[in-house]
Amino acid sequence: MALFNRRKPEPVVGPRPVSVGEGDLQAAKSLLPRFLAAVDARGVRQGALAIALAAGAPTLQEAALAQMRTGDSGIDRPWRWLRAVGQQARRQGDDDLVIYVVLFALYWMLNIQPTAGFADHQDMRMDDPPADVLADLYTLALHALPSHDPGRVVIDHPTGTVTVETVLVGCAAQALTLQHQLPADVIERARRYAS
Repeated sequence: MALFNRRKPEPVVGPRPVSVGEGDLQAAKSLLPRFLAAVDARGVRQGALAIALAAGAPTLQEAALAQMRTGDSGIDRPWRWLRAVGQQARRQGDDDLVIYVVLFALYWMLNIQPTAGFADHQDMRMDDPPADVLADLYTLALHALPSHDPGRVVIDHPTGTVTVETVLVGCAAQALTLQHQLPADVIERARRYAS
């Protein structure tokens, strides 16, 4: 064994595309409402981990090895899976699933992201969502949700009720933080619903 490896490193590649099937949609339909119904930190962590596992999230060791080999740790796979689930649900006309996907992203950004540390991310096997995924999810919401009754209850939770309008306004406000990644028509929609 040589002290220095003369092999060229493998090229760095971007994240692998995620494709979803009916089983993925069914898993998301089951797991997302359970996560959103959680009433304590333990339930939130367990719910997020269940979603990450359904998405094929790597362990810490798998992520480290993948990062060294390919430049893509795969730690953002759950977010890419959720985006693919949301897009497929929209194509199939399942806007209820779209709402759950974007509400999960909103909850993460408003309640988990500000306080989660490295250990939290590892426990849940989910890192913070990449900006491109958030931009796609908020765009999806801004196109799918306006056609629904704004007063329709999405989640009736002990901490409060979430309606379609709540989700739409939240996505619009968050979309405005990503203006550099969104087309002008989406920014205009976001401004209209955020105000």
